[in-house]
Amino acid sequence: MISIYQLKPAFQGLLRPLVQRLAAAGVTANAVTMLAMIISILLGGGLYLAAGRHPGLY
Repeated sequence: MISIYQLKPAFQGLLRPLVQRLAAAGVTANAVTMLAMIISILLGGGLYLAAGRHPGLY
């Protein structure tokens, strides 16, 4: 079984090029956090609205 501690370095390595491009473009960590929050809220709202028609989404 693979633990999360074994996966973390590989995942960070995959994200490193993206993070470097975002930093070079002047994107702050707070901006990334705010975008993630907005996406989460929209996704949650979409799941809530679709719950009756598409229970398989859960």
